[in-house]
Order: sequence, then C-alpha cells, then structure tokens
Amino acid sequence: MDSVRLRRFLKARKFVLNDAFKQLSSAIEWRRTYRPRQVDCTYCLQTPGFHGIRQVGFDPQGRPVLYACFAQCQTLKNTAEDVIAHVVYLVENAMRCDEPGKDQWIIIIDCTGLTLPCCNPKLGKQFNQTFGNCYPEHLARFFLVHHNPFFQGIWKAIRVFVDPVTVKKVKLVRKEKISKVFDEYFDAEMSEWLKTELALNKTNITEAQRKFWEGPSQSGVHDPRGTASYVAKYITPLQNRRAANPSQLITRSSVGPQQHLPHPNLLQYVNGQLKNVQLIDLKARKDKPTKQELEMYGVNTEDATENAHEPESDESEE
Repeated sequence: MDSVRLRRFLKARKFVLNDAFKQLSSAIEWRRTYRPRQVDCTYCLQTPGFHGIRQVGFDPQGRPVLYACFAQCQTLKNTAEDVIAHVVYLVENAMRCDEPGKDQWIIIIDCTGLTLPCCNPKLGKQFNQTFGNCYPEHLARFFLVHHNPFFQGIWKAIRVFVDPVTVKKVKLVRKEKISKVFDEYFDAEMSEWLKTELALNKTNITEAQRKFWEGPSQSGVHDPRGTASYVAKYITPLQNRRAANPSQLITRSSVGPQQHLPHPNLLQYVNGQLKNVQLIDLKARKDKPTKQELEMYGVNTEDATENAHEPESDESEE
C-alpha cells in the first residue's frame, strides 16, 4: 500500500494514528473477505438495468464521473447488499482507468423516479459505513439533482451518520442552477452530456434511454453509455476485440486484472448476451410514500412534506 492511500486513512481519522490503524486494519480484512477486485454485480447480470449507476466519463482533473437516474433502474426496491456490490464493482473498475485522477470520484444522482424502497436512511447508513470505512477520502464531489420534497427527509436522516467532511462534498443542486453548476465543474463535453441525459430522463423517458447499455442506433445522437471520449477509449475497443474474435467473450479473465470494464450490462451487450430484455412497468412505482412508509424507513414525516424547507447551508445547496 502506497503513502497516498495511507494518508487517506490518516486524514479520515483526523491524523489520530491509533484510529487510522484500526480503520486500515478493518479495511484490509474487508478486502480479504469481500474480494472487491473480483466482485461482479450479479443483480444486473440477472436483471439487466437493475442498477442504472455507471461511469460515463471524467471531470477536468481526470476523476471518474459516475451517473445514475432512478428512472433508468429496473427494480422497485434496493437493499444495501445489492447497492454495495454494484458500486464496489464500479469504483474498483474506475481505479483501473488510465486517467491521473482515477482514485477520486464524482457521483451525480438524478432523483427523477426516486422511490423510498430504492433510497432510504437504512440503506444509506449501511452504504456509508462500507464506503466511509473502506474507501476513505475517495469521494471528491456528490451532486444530487431533481430531488423531490420527500428526499429532504431522507437526506436529513442520512446526514446524521455521515462524516461532516463528507457532508460538505454533497451538493443539492436546484433545477435552475444545474446548467451553471455543471458548466463550472465539468468541461464542455461532460457538461453537455449530463444536461442532455437529464433532459431525456426527466419526462416520458424512452425505451432507448432505459436500455442505456445499448447505445444509440444511429450516429449524431445522444449516447446514454457515456461521453464520446469515454466510449471511444473504454467501450469501442472492447467491441472491436469482440468483433475480431467472436468466439471469445470479454471477461475479467480474458482482458486481465488491470483492464477497466464498464457497467456489467454494457459488457453483456458487447458479448451479445442481452436480447429481448423486458423492462419493468414504471406505473408500478409509487412516487409518494405514505406516512407509515416514511416512518418504517426512518424518515421524519415533517421533513418530507411539500412544505419542508430545502437546506439553506452553502455547504449543501447550490
């Protein structure tokens, strides 16, 4: 383990050596038993699009950008187990990229289509424990857009057990400021991709957007797999390799331990393994939870109403 990684554990524990050592020891044991470098998302392999979060490009510092929209997810409920498995797969592959900022990540969550069973304090607490303890100081920025009123209650419940330093990295972006914020944080290619993706997923989302792993059917249109530069560097070579040797599937063992791999369903599609995928009925989703459901998931009902005030802190609201 290099000095940069050791410093992350020290910084996460405010340079208290004993605390940092305990966290590091726990993280090493977790890696030994969980084996994150070998993990795959079996949930997406069994149900294409189960998780929509995927790497779509990089910021100007070469940091991987991970994007998710709940409207693209093919599930009505998430658990900490499935979310952790998928995001571990993503971040371990993000660190296999060539870019200089690969060890820190930008995460953008589009709350369009968000439901309480897919995002709630109980899930968030377990997720935070795993990534806060095992991947300290890897999160560079976390943007949340199109958040609805009851998300305010979810966030207030979650932030209680999130480290204050991490809380400052979370930005709830109002819809009228999305364009300005993205133009400030990203280059033109990444910013335009994000704004187009958000617009396409906001209302009347198409089957092409829901099947984000397929890519566009014609040139010159938006590619939900990611920016043109990301696709050209990390997806097209896999397609070319597969075309040159149709009898060999693109897998971790076939490409080697250091090769970046995209979202599991993008890889399945390259391998010709996704055909006639059935999508869930979006009408089955319940956008507004009842008071009983909010309480069951640990959300204060007063914080999750139409009249709830949005955060006023400059640290959490753009």
